[in-house]
Amino acid sequence: MNTEEFGKITHLTPGRVFDSNSYWFKGGSFLKMDNCLYKEFEKALSEVKWVQDPAKVYNEIPEHIKLPESEIPKNLTRSQTRDLLNAHAKKNFPEELKGSIEKLLISYQTEELQSLYNFQIVFADLWNGSEGCPWHWDGTDGGDALILAYFSDHKKWKPELGGQLEIGKNLGSDSMYLSKIGEVESYGFVPPQQRSFIIVNNKNPYFIHRCNKLIDPKIRRMTLTLGLKFVVKDDWSQPSKVIW
Repeated sequence: MNTEEFGKITHLTPGRVFDSNSYWFKGGSFLKMDNCLYKEFEKALSEVKWVQDPAKVYNEIPEHIKLPESEIPKNLTRSQTRDLLNAHAKKNFPEELKGSIEKLLISYQTEELQSLYNFQIVFADLWNGSEGCPWHWDGTDGGDALILAYFSDHKKWKPELGGQLEIGKNLGSDSMYLSKIGEVESYGFVPPQQRSFIIVNNKNPYFIHRCNKLIDPKIRRMTLTLGLKFVVKDDWSQPSKVIW
């Protein structure tokens, strides 16, 4: 999407609790985080040691979260490389945030999912900035769902700033696994403003998303990304738990 078009964007309105209709039929449920929990996240983020991204994809990343290129064996397959990077990031993920993440997953906002599932964290990542990315599906990275939670200095995000997540449906006419992404039906834009987070359906390859780049790379736009596996509970009457 051209930067000149950002100002014409209309942002989606977040819900209070998980919306299964939006999740299954539009690819994601957009929510507004509880204010007290958001403040808890912000406090934890302020305690994280941030460094410049050596790959220059993002503005900043937490120290040690990314495995240096020189330490990745050359003979690994794509899936082996993915698993190695995910394991390293999860092992080095800031401890300050883990308690808040568990509160987010086990909250009134996800009660519908908790009726059946425990939440296993397949991968976790964190960065500041937005380089923009084209339409894509993250299903090959593992996880039944993605959570993207945003942290910024803006209570209300101005469309012209860019950095929005757009969700949509691939209208490709051929086999879904063979066709390239062509025409897309857009379901709307998620603003990366304070308290915004979205639970993305990561199992259906028809549902795709893309991200606009920031007009100014110095704008604070922190993104917490979680890959989740929904693990059916042995006893549905028991409280749900988070598995790291």
